[in-house]
Amino acid sequence: MNQSPYKKIIKAKAFAVRIPMLVPFKFSLGEITHSSQVFVKIEDGLGNIGWGETTTFLPVFGYDQNMILKLLENYLLPNIIGLIPEEIQYIHQVMDRIVPGAAMTKAAIDLALYDLVSRKNNESLCKYLSGELKKEIPVCASIGLVDADKAIQLANHFSREGFSAIKLKVGGVFEADIKRLQRVVEAVGDSLKIRVDANMCYTRSAASKMLECLDQMNLECIEQPLAAEDIEGHTVLAKKYKTPIAIDEGIFTKRDAY
Repeated sequence: MNQSPYKKIIKAKAFAVRIPMLVPFKFSLGEITHSSQVFVKIEDGLGNIGWGETTTFLPVFGYDQNMILKLLENYLLPNIIGLIPEEIQYIHQVMDRIVPGAAMTKAAIDLALYDLVSRKNNESLCKYLSGELKKEIPVCASIGLVDADKAIQLANHFSREGFSAIKLKVGGVFEADIKRLQRVVEAVGDSLKIRVDANMCYTRSAASKMLECLDQMNLECIEQPLAAEDIEGHTVLAKKYKTPIAIDEGIFTKRDAY
């Protein structure tokens, strides 16, 4: 049966925004001075509107803000015009046929669709997804490659702001990283959970050296110590050391987890 044209998507537009950061964020892959966002606005024939958002970082995802914008404007958004916003899984199938991968790009459309449909049903997104509304959600704050004094200052600030965990970037000079971690653990380890993030900067031997030290600190985890494609290396490290290993750059979809 044909759907009413008013229920279909009639407009879809992307907007690129670069937001300057108050303080540049340094980590092993470089320095971030701006948050490069892309927003998507989708509208149906009844005037319902949904907004989505995505971001990217070229050394991690393989494409920059301009590439996301072009994928949206030239390929994805034109091909969802006329589709039913409630049929989100079908829209994903359409997008996958047009552009393989590009999960961060498609995320903006996915979020906009869910936003539109929940608003259309006069429900919060949480309720639309049959979820339980939570008054509080534990949040982890990230601290870049700064010296120990600055890291402790930031950690105490985040603790006062209600954060339950911090994630310290590593990947500078090895000895300096260890001393900085030790000082932060001594200063705030009783009040905050502590993780570290290597952003793929280590070889297997360097990661082993780091994990030998981390195992003495009782940290929550180390994130992505090795290159994204080195699944075997991460497996070896996970079996040998007690500090849990989290994967980030190496996993983009649920299929990547298996």
